[in-house]
Amino acid sequence: MNKFFRSLVTAVLIAATIALVPFSGAMGVGVSAPHPKHLRAPRIVALTPHGSSISVRFDPVVGASSYTVRVFAHDSEPLVYPNVQSGDAVTGLAELTAYQLTVQAIGDGVRYSNSAQSRAYRTKTLRLTCADGGTCVLGDIGPGGGIVFYVAPTFFTEFYGPCMSSCRYLEVAPITGPGAWVPGNRAAWSANDSTVSTGAGIGSGYINTAHMIMGGSGPTYAGGAAGYYSGPNSLNDWFLPSLEEMVQLVIASHTISSITLGCSEYWTSTQHDSPTTWARSVQNDQWPTQDYEAKTTQLCVMPVRGF
Repeated sequence: MNKFFRSLVTAVLIAATIALVPFSGAMGVGVSAPHPKHLRAPRIVALTPHGSSISVRFDPVVGASSYTVRVFAHDSEPLVYPNVQSGDAVTGLAELTAYQLTVQAIGDGVRYSNSAQSRAYRTKTLRLTCADGGTCVLGDIGPGGGIVFYVAPTFFTEFYGPCMSSCRYLEVAPITGPGAWVPGNRAAWSANDSTVSTGAGIGSGYINTAHMIMGGSGPTYAGGAAGYYSGPNSLNDWFLPSLEEMVQLVIASHTISSITLGCSEYWTSTQHDSPTTWARSVQNDQWPTQDYEAKTTQLCVMPVRGF
């Protein structure tokens, strides 16, 4: 075999040897990347409807990193809720509306890929309660955990507070249960004779109380005691009622059994003049008598809030 043919055979053998060497990549020598395994679709085991939400319980799927819930309404795009755990509630729904829900298991994209959507289950949301933002009647439990004692025929024409002119209701602090107001809580109105609040109408109590606190009425005084109260639901918009708001509370206390006013006279946040402030008696069920007392007098305090 001459020199030319020996060189040609050698080149062919080298090329053949290289072709037989397995590919060495990131997955290791001779190992190809595995295909992610499809997760099993979850199974919905319970739907619990509420006024504006639905709680979803489903069985767990081995390998799932999270779950996505889809909520379908008639002729509309589905609402998508990622990172939902079994037992969570999907929110922002309309009351008295039929919905279908599915759950999808989400994989990590390496070992597991997403499952198909589960079988769809249907339920219907309930009517919103007063506490959840629905219509309220006298005696209902309000969003602050108190008792509704005043229902305006329309929105308040003037109200100073978080809900401004969208308020329709007043609730009084509860006196039983977690976060309840201590009945019979007495305090002086303030320690000074300056005029800081004068509004008497419904819708005036919130701004009156704010003025009282800014004028030095801390938690040991009537305005501060009411304004710093947070109630069962940890809200920060309770206040000392104005003269007319207190009138409505006293009237309601004689017709709503769940409202109890144990004191004979309560402070309002409406001043009579610089050294005195209006108070209301609870003895007359239709037209509670009014009186004005020196600001250092120890009278009962009862917080209310508007919504």
